[in-house]
Amino acid sequence: MRVAAVQYDIGLGRVKSNCERAGELLHQAAANGAELVLLPELWNCGYLLTKLERLAQSSNGQCVTMLREIAAKENIFIVGGSIAEKKGIDYYNTSIAIDNNGDIVEKYRKVHLFSHGLMENQYFKSGNEWAFCKFKDITIGMTICYDLRFPEFIRNLTLRGAQLLTVPAAWPLSRLREWRILCKARAVENSCFVIAANSTDTKENIYPGSSMIISPLGEVLAELDNQEGVIYADLDFSICDEVKRKINVYEDRRHILDEIDDSQI
Repeated sequence: MRVAAVQYDIGLGRVKSNCERAGELLHQAAANGAELVLLPELWNCGYLLTKLERLAQSSNGQCVTMLREIAAKENIFIVGGSIAEKKGIDYYNTSIAIDNNGDIVEKYRKVHLFSHGLMENQYFKSGNEWAFCKFKDITIGMTICYDLRFPEFIRNLTLRGAQLLTVPAAWPLSRLREWRILCKARAVENSCFVIAANSTDTKENIYPGSSMIISPLGEVLAELDNQEGVIYADLDFSICDEVKRKINVYEDRRHILDEIDDSQI
């Protein structure tokens, strides 16, 4: 499967221009043979959380509708990074998966909200469910940004069969080192592929880009620095099983000492 991650300079509150830029890069990814494409976190509006009443949309809004149209036209599977989703009186940081027919097949509402600096937890309501989608018989576990720092949460995804983790993010330059370490660690410790799409910022130098696609061995298959663009990698999922045959951490887990409640699995 050829996968791609998109990154670009997301304009705060500039929904129209952000949608146009995302659309251009999605078409570019499709033209280069991508079958599954990931967008960054809050790709349509950025972290302008004080204006959610104006910027948030439902899954029937114009931004998701645009993604659905592109997915169907280009015959690609899109994990739509995340948007500020309005549901009733609440707002969620929500990742929406859209299949190559243009149908919404899954939503993931960010579980771990960043309570430092941005104070995301004061604006969004936390989700409380894991989310999975399937494409070409591959199980995809959906996460968003800060979730990377909760390995037990991600282990639950792979215990339930995820072979590919999607990580849309707005991870800052000041913590770039942790971004690179955590993306690799989640791939290695779970014997899975990771595709991570981060925001970039070519003007204010707040977001570093550094979107990555990582193998179960921790090998960086593709990476982009702080420029706008798309990265690609061709994934062979038999590698996941090959890694598990050599070192199968799932068989060696001591369930009794684990933080995970196995009765839920």
